[in-house]
Amino acid sequence: MQETRLFTTAQIKRYFDKLSKKGRGCNKLYKGIDKLNPNREPCEKEIFVERTLKKWFSGKYVILFQEDKITGVEYKKYIFISSIRYGMGYKDDFNVSYLDYNAPYKMWNEVNIPHNDALRLEGIWCEDGKLHTTLLEMMKLNIPEKEFTYDAYDWDKYQSRGRGTKEQKEAKIKTTVTVLAKTQKEAYKKLDILSKESRLHIVY
Repeated sequence: MQETRLFTTAQIKRYFDKLSKKGRGCNKLYKGIDKLNPNREPCEKEIFVERTLKKWFSGKYVILFQEDKITGVEYKKYIFISSIRYGMGYKDDFNVSYLDYNAPYKMWNEVNIPHNDALRLEGIWCEDGKLHTTLLEMMKLNIPEKEFTYDAYDWDKYQSRGRGTKEQKEAKIKTTVTVLAKTQKEAYKKLDILSKESRLHIVY
């Protein structure tokens, strides 16, 4: 039978058994090991996870087999593991920082994985991130830019005095503005900036 779980039951049990024997209290032996907080004294569990899980899996690519809790739809989740640290919860667990290629707009994510969740992890380990990069490229909005043209009024050229009605004077300062953008939403953003930087009244 083809195994889809990322870890076997024996592997999970062996690791958590070792972790459970490590101390949870602050340990002076490890003072200074945290370069960002040199006065902190990490516990033995933190150091154990740092020297094992973090060392083994940080920088790894994996395709997780997931199921949506609401719809029940099963799908593949492409992730890059950035870092792993001890969760510091009531029970032994891990805090995993990762990049979700299925939702790159969310950028970095975190999830806590306790013993039972670790047992249920299913997926495929990837040697590199080629599949992840391909997925990301497919999701990018890489359509070409096009011209968006709008009517505008250049109030720097408006003359309040002189002959002519208000409508006639406004007709003389009427012009058009063209911006390059991929979408109309992007065009609106550029027009907003243009309006703030000039006395143009753009109609859109």
